[in-house]
Amino acid sequence: MKVWELWRSAKSTLLTVCTEKDNIFDENFRGKPLASSYEPIKLKVQRIGQEEDFPNLASGALIFSKQAQTVIGPLIAPYAEVLEIDHSEISDIEIALINVTNVVAALDYGRTTFKYDACSGEISGFNSVHFQLDKVMHNPIFRIPEKPVKLYVTDEFRDLVIQHELKGFVFEEVWDSEYAVDMKQARQQYEAQLATIEQKKGEEVPFLEALALVEADKAMASGKWKLQADPANNVLLGELMLDGDYEWITPMSYPPILSELYWHEVELNDFEE
Repeated sequence: MKVWELWRSAKSTLLTVCTEKDNIFDENFRGKPLASSYEPIKLKVQRIGQEEDFPNLASGALIFSKQAQTVIGPLIAPYAEVLEIDHSEISDIEIALINVTNVVAALDYGRTTFKYDACSGEISGFNSVHFQLDKVMHNPIFRIPEKPVKLYVTDEFRDLVIQHELKGFVFEEVWDSEYAVDMKQARQQYEAQLATIEQKKGEEVPFLEALALVEADKAMASGKWKLQADPANNVLLGELMLDGDYEWITPMSYPPILSELYWHEVELNDFEE
């Protein structure tokens, strides 16, 4: 299962508000219900586009054509409000304003990496976003409290749009549950490999003594780190990666943390001549 961030196409018809009082978008459309206090806003066409099922209006708000409402409306009905629009300036276009009210605390904080505003320190975006599968699998469209202006959809929503050839959305893949499961399994295997290294360790020696043993053609390890000489007798430093292999470098100097560790002898890796 995949999660997609929802964007409006640049090819969509572009709408704009007729008056300043109709501009209700700066503080709204972040997940809060509006139906009880909402008054229909008046819109006009700013630019005719090639794709008309999802006209472009404002960040966080969705506009659906009549066809899009017919196709997608039943799917998202539990998760959004349909708000009427004053059509007096656009009588030839049948559209409705969609306010997605489904805010889900779905982020996997252990894996998501954030971007922060340099001035406020608040979350400004994501370097990578990861979701909890059980929190998103039954939510075809949703927002997250950390960035409620963003809209996310699952395969169920996207498949409907593609199946009925609706135009005007761009779907950016941001998360794949299969990849997340693979990463979880890789992490578990990595931790198991580290545990095996620790279980098999014998006598431990400090760093400088470990280097001397490496120069005597021994391989020494401490946690994820490994020291071994290559066929040319250069001392290599290896770091155990998630795929179970070591990534090797020829260090110009050693990270200070290594001198604080204790090392034990392990099997040599095979290096090509």
